[in-house]
Parts: sequence; structure tokens; C-alpha cells
Amino acid sequence: MNDKNESDLFVIVNHCEFSEIVTTTEEIISQCLNELHGREPKAGMLFCGINMDHQYLVTKIHDTWSQLALVGCTTDGEMSSKLGFRDDSIAFLLFGGSNVDFTTGLGKDADGNLVIASKNAIREARLKTKLKPSICFVFPPGLVINTDIVLRTIKRSLGVDVPIFGGTAADQWEFTGTYQFYNSKVVSNSIPVLLLSGSLTYSYAVESGWKLIGDPGIVTKSDGDILIEIDGEPAINFYKKFLGNKSKPNGINPLAIVDENNDIVCLRATLGNTNPKTGSIPFNAGIPVNSKVQIATATKEEILEGCRTSILNAKRAYPKGKNPQAAILFSCATRKLLLGPRTVKEIEIIRSEIGKDLPMIGFYGYGEIGPQKRNKRNSEIHNQTFVSLLLGV
Repeated sequence: MNDKNESDLFVIVNHCEFSEIVTTTEEIISQCLNELHGREPKAGMLFCGINMDHQYLVTKIHDTWSQLALVGCTTDGEMSSKLGFRDDSIAFLLFGGSNVDFTTGLGKDADGNLVIASKNAIREARLKTKLKPSICFVFPPGLVINTDIVLRTIKRSLGVDVPIFGGTAADQWEFTGTYQFYNSKVVSNSIPVLLLSGSLTYSYAVESGWKLIGDPGIVTKSDGDILIEIDGEPAINFYKKFLGNKSKPNGINPLAIVDENNDIVCLRATLGNTNPKTGSIPFNAGIPVNSKVQIATATKEEILEGCRTSILNAKRAYPKGKNPQAAILFSCATRKLLLGPRTVKEIEIIRSEIGKDLPMIGFYGYGEIGPQKRNKRNSEIHNQTFVSLLLGV
């Protein structure tokens, strides 16, 4: 539990393994009520597995706190300071306090006009507050839309000084559809946002653990998230050049977009289903023409070290003399796939570096959203990356 002064930000996190929906819902709401000690939460984040009655869960939360500004999504795994890592569980964070406004917005039918949906979400959230926005959280569908467009639209609407964090919803590799949570509703193909406005303190870090191999190339043709050519040749030839003629993109070898100093800006993941006729490769997010790219690789130890570097860098960047009141974490479903049973190590690393008492919540999604490593004014969709956000007042 955090500072008892109601004028300050307070955060509580609870986490329950799923058994059946009625019992588990009652359990997590009861845990939260016991820790609130009569305080009224203003906002919540809800992350849970795909195979449960989400509407029952969200309705009961709304019945308990009718004014709660709630956002969240289905995931490929949840993590918290309470239970560590779990599959098919319910992880729930509650925010409160009087000096920060928590406002939500929803962009509907994102698989239609994505720009309009993104604008509508931010417009709705901004109309509910007179305070200056500080941080934006967004949880896009993850399967049917171009998240790059969502982030570009939000940046234009809020300005580059408001960082965007979050992750894309997941469905445990079923690829049949994800769900998002917005106040009392369960939606799909929509864009829920939570805007934190007022005076906040935060730090973040974005790290992956992947290392560059081979030589860089220049993207000469792409179409959204379809990479067509590198250095004027079919994209698949770039992989064959460095990994062998029978190679194809895979989880161990994502494509890195690199800067002029050959530092990784972000990673791009693919399931490896290359077009056999054109040699083009579909990725989970866009790779613009003229991007400098390079193949990356990592061992399991390096993946875990990326997690450690992420939280340590966020910890070092937190303003001196202040203590964070929450950690919000976003990791990748591909990291989980590659780590296998060692996935539990990621949240264990976080807890060992910042303490078990700090409220922490996070999830594994199909894409991680956070600022670029060296440019907080340019939030990005990442893949196979660990995003750490420390938050307080």
C-alpha cells in the first residue's frame, strides 16, 4: 500500500489465478477492497487470459466502482508483484489520488478508419480533463490494425512531449481475435486509451538483449508492415546472405531498425511466412523505406539480461530524491515463447532489482509500446522488447 495521503497518487495491484469466473472475480475484487481501506480508486488497468467470461468480470468491477476509468486487454500472460508470472490469470491495478486526472477514451471500429478511431479515443479522453496530459496508455487490438498509424495519430493529437506506453492485445497465439476493456465494456477491434493528466514523475527504459550480426542494409521498398526489398533485392535475400540459403525470418533472428550509430532503435518480429514468389516478408509493424536494418540474434541469457538492463536503466533515470509508486511492464509474446519455462525469470529479475513491495503489473502482448531508447519524444511499437515504466508523483 502506498502513501495514505489522499492528495498523492496511490496504486494497488492484485493478481489471481483463474479457476472459474464467479469465484475468481469475487476474489480479486475482495483483495482490492481490503487494500483500499475505504479509499475510492479513479482508474484501473486489467490484463487477463483469453478464455474466460470477460464481460462478467468487467461488469462486476463496474458494479463495485461505477465511476472507474478502466482500460486493459487480453494477453499472452500476466505478471505482477503479487504472483509473479502466470498464464490465464487476472492481473488488476487500481490508481487513485486527487492531484492527477485519469480519463479514458475509445476509438471504435479500428479495422475501418484507423486515423478517425485513434483521434476519437484521444479527443474523448481530453474532453474529460482540464489538466495538462502527462502520460498516455493505449492497448490496440494487435492483429487487425497497423499500430504505427495509431501511434502517429496519438502523437499528433497530444504532442510529442506526452510519452505513449502500452502493448497490443494478444490471444495466446490462437490468432482468432483479441479483446480490449473500456470502462464497463468488452470490445474488439477498438482502441482504448487512458490519459494521466497533472503533475507526475516517471522514468522508463526500453531494452531487448538482442545483438546485431552481419552488415546493415537499406530498405528500398515496403508497404506498411510488408517488407519487400532491401538494397534493391527481395527482402528474403538479406536473410539468406547472412544466415544461409535455407534460412527464413524467425523469432531468434528479428530485424532491427538501427540509427546512424548502429544502435538498435526497435526490433521487428515476423512469423516467417515469406511470400515464395516475391521474397517479401510480413512483419508485426511497419519498416519505412530508407530505414537502416540489420539482423539480430540472442541467447536466452541475453534475453533475460535485456530485461535486467531495462529495469536498471529505468531505476537509474528516476529523479533523485523521489521514489516510484508503481512499475508498469510490457514484454513480448515472442520473448515468452523463446524463454519457455524461464519466462518466470523476467518478473523475478524486476522484483530483485526494485524490491518486492513496489506494486508492479504487466503483460505479454503481440507488441510493446514505449518511447525509443534515446528519444522519448518518439514513442514506437517495439517487438521482442522489454519496456519498463516507473511512475510516481
